[in-house]
Amino acid sequence: MTAQSASSSALFLGLDCSTQSLKASLLSASLELVAEAAINFEAHLPHFGTRAGVHTAPGGQVHSPAALLLEAFDMLFEKIKAERWNLGDVRGVSASGQVRSSPAMGSTCQLTALAATRYSLLDSWLLRSPGWP
Repeated sequence: MTAQSASSSALFLGLDCSTQSLKASLLSASLELVAEAAINFEAHLPHFGTRAGVHTAPGGQVHSPAALLLEAFDMLFEKIKAERWNLGDVRGVSASGQVRSSPAMGSTCQLTALAATRYSLLDSWLLRSPGWP
């Protein structure tokens, strides 16, 4: 079954954001894998200079750039669009992520600022996501 031929049944989208990649899986109601796409942070986003998905500071503190995650989501959904996934039949979405993939909210988060720029989330979020070894 392809992403397009599954159009007659309910589909479910799974998103998994790990330390090193972002992956989407499209599943049928019987849990058959219909389509899959992934963005590997080091391979697809080398300009962020991460190693194993993180930057390591002196003393061992690690963080993932929030902009990396935002750009990875953009790339992933562009892939899904190019592969013509049938998202019209998606009936549910599930997401999971590692702690390092969870940007910390700043104390002055303004939801109205979120639509201002392409990466406007950076205006409200800390520029780094905390990570723990």
